[in-house]
Order: sequence, then structure tokens, then C-alpha cells
Amino acid sequence: MIGHEHEAREIVQRPCLRLVGDYDVSRKDELAEQLSILVQTPSPVIDLSEVFYIDSSAISCFFVLRKRRLETLGTSEIAFVGVNPQVRRILEICNLAEYIDEERASL
Repeated sequence: MIGHEHEAREIVQRPCLRLVGDYDVSRKDELAEQLSILVQTPSPVIDLSEVFYIDSSAISCFFVLRKRRLETLGTSEIAFVGVNPQVRRILEICNLAEYIDEERASL
């Protein structure tokens, strides 16, 4: 009998917030409220696969989330998945690209 080796990988489910639509100043309060649930969440993931535009108000919300997580949990860890090229460029300009999880397209 020919044996087949299989790589066993543990798939860890991480809490995920899926954002949908464009996020600009008109949706800042809505985004801040959505992100607030992630302040005390271990290893949260933010799925941006259905987001095609973000402005500085959205970026500000992401920075506030990181700051609040650092103050509360001692870590600012977050992960963005499903990032399209336009949003990626904005995250890169704002020094948030290091939080893009390249291994996952989306959740």
C-alpha cells in the first residue's frame, strides 16, 4: 500500500468583523461603533473584501482601535484580510500595511 503524507494544520478561528461599502467621514461614527467591539477581542480580524474606499476618518478609527487595544490588553494586534489594491495603497501610506494578513483573501 502506498502511503500519502498529509500536512496537518490547525486552523484557528479568529473573531472577524466584515465591513461592507465605502467608509468616509459620513460613516465614521458607524465604523467607530463597529470597531469598538474588537477592543477586548483576542486577535481580531477585519475583513475588507467588500470595501473599496476608505478615507482618513476610517484610518483614524483603525488607529483609535489599536490605541484602545494597547491600553486595554497590552497589544495593538489586528489583522486586515481581503484588502483590494486601492485600500491597500491607503493602508501602506498610513503605515498600517504591516497588519494586512497576506495568507487570507477574506473570511
